[in-house]
Amino acid sequence: ANGAVRIDSRCETSLPDVFACGSCVAVRHAVSDDVTWLPQASIVDKTAQVAGAAAAGGDAEMGPVLGTMIVRSGRAVVARTGLAQTDLQRAEITRVHPLCHDAFFPGAVPLSIELAHDPRTGRILAADVWGTEGVDKRIDVLATAIAGALTVADLAGLDLAYEPAFSSSRDPVNVAGSVALETSGAPGLSWSAEEV
Repeated sequence: ANGAVRIDSRCETSLPDVFACGSCVAVRHAVSDDVTWLPQASIVDKTAQVAGAAAAGGDAEMGPVLGTMIVRSGRAVVARTGLAQTDLQRAEITRVHPLCHDAFFPGAVPLSIELAHDPRTGRILAADVWGTEGVDKRIDVLATAIAGALTVADLAGLDLAYEPAFSSSRDPVNVAGSVALETSGAPGLSWSAEEV
């Protein structure tokens, strides 16, 4: 419907033995299971590898994607993964604003995480991270957590690397999971800029 080429897990089109890849194809989303068009470089590369291998007779298959992305503007970094904001009507949203690493170590700056999860199961559905330091590390952990169908309880208990220059003893990802777990079903404890 959006003009993208629909492919199966082997990047084969509806025409037998015709494969497609690149920024023109629609792929399966890992959370919604919908077919979606996400023309991102990492997805383009994966579809090219799978289509080439499958067309040559190999067993390669394209796994579902999350649409994980990161953008830098000056020093500011914004990243997101999982479902789009328009698909989160029933999700519970948790927002935390810890420091990127231990406060006593020079250069500690705020890092914000917005975590969307299913209020019934606790499964993580999407995440947004922004700040100036450590955004890339946190969005990759959160993308992995979503791909692995982890819950906010799992996120709170993850054993993540600690060193004062890179994190705190409770990493911001652990903090987001803990706050989501503790405030689940208690709206108003986590406010957005629009709510304020």
